[in-house]
Parts: sequence; structure tokens; C-alpha cells
Amino acid sequence: MIKDPASDDIAKLMFDLGRCLKQKTLQNADGCMHMPQMHALLYIQSHPGITMKELAEMLRVTSPSATSFVDRLVKVGHITRATDATNRRLVRLHITDAGAESLKKTMFEHRKILLQILSVLSPADQVALRSIMQKLITHCSR
Repeated sequence: MIKDPASDDIAKLMFDLGRCLKQKTLQNADGCMHMPQMHALLYIQSHPGITMKELAEMLRVTSPSATSFVDRLVKVGHITRATDATNRRLVRLHITDAGAESLKKTMFEHRKILLQILSVLSPADQVALRSIMQKLITHCSR
């Protein structure tokens, strides 16, 4: 295996930045949901009626893990489960009004925290960072 110090440094920096963002979010976002919950709700909101299997695939978790995750979101009233009209074995997921409101609040809090963190960068640095991130995401999505 070839070692590349630059990519090793970037990987560590990305990991450290992710950990920092998670820590800041947990410290400052009173009553807001955690990132995995936010990702699940965003996906369910943009794909109403998705199945448990589809959600598990999107979250990259096992079906039992997704079921446990969904159980918690149902319990707090953020999503509902509905049996598919044509195939009773399929369970379809929908975000509730309360879930959408909680998601909106969480997104607002996360943006506020991110703006605080990004404030150390000049406007030009923020544009460059955005451009670099878009290139990486485009390349990664291929």
C-alpha cells in the first residue's frame, strides 16, 4: 500500500472537522435531533412512502437497525408507518407535521452553528471551500 502524507492529513482533518461539528451541534442545539435522525427525516420527507428496506439502504444500516431507528422516530411522533395498500408486507414511512417542524428547527440550528464555524473564513475562502466540496461530491457520486 502506498502512503500519501497529503491524503492522510486531509482524511484526518475531515474526520476532526466532522467530530467538531457533531460536538458543537450537541452542545448548542437544545432539543434538536441528532444527525442520523435528521438524515432519515430529510430522506423520508423527500421520498414520502419509502419502505423500511429503502431507508436502511440509504442509511447504510441493517434492516433491524433501521427498524429500531424508526421505532424511536415513531415513538416521538416524527414519522408514521403505514401498510402498503397492495402489499401488506411492505411498511411505508411518512413524516408527520411534528416531524417536519422538528426537522425545520434542527436545520435552522445546524445552519446557525455552521455559520459560526464558517465565520473564521473570508468570503473568498468560503466560495473556494464550496467549490472544492462540490467537486469532491461530484467526483464521489460518479
